Amino acid sequence: MADSIESLIEAIRRNEREKILSELAKSVGSINEGIGSLQYPNTPTPRLMTVANLMEFLQVSETQIYIMLKNGLPYVSIGHHKRFLADEVVEWMKEQAGKSK
Repeated sequence: MADSIESLIEAIRRNEREKILSELAKSVGSINEGIGSLQYPNTPTPRLMTVANLMEFLQVSETQIYIMLKNGLPYVSIGHHKRFLADEVVEWMKEQAGKSK
């Protein structure tokens, strides 16, 4: 890569348009190869949220969360505690939005 940069600098000094474009294309190709080799997880880990977490996530009040629960907001019970999966909450909200149309 350093040789490529030096070649690019020299081409710029000499105002060699075709050489500049060629060196830039090589650099972009190297960058794209590096990006292509990155590994991303296929599926995100479900995020289990408390009522307080959900309030922050949705930017709503605690009262609004309990109104949503009465309307069928999905949750998981852990003892006497309610926990929410972000993906399920978002999907439920999409369904609710579809009903109001």
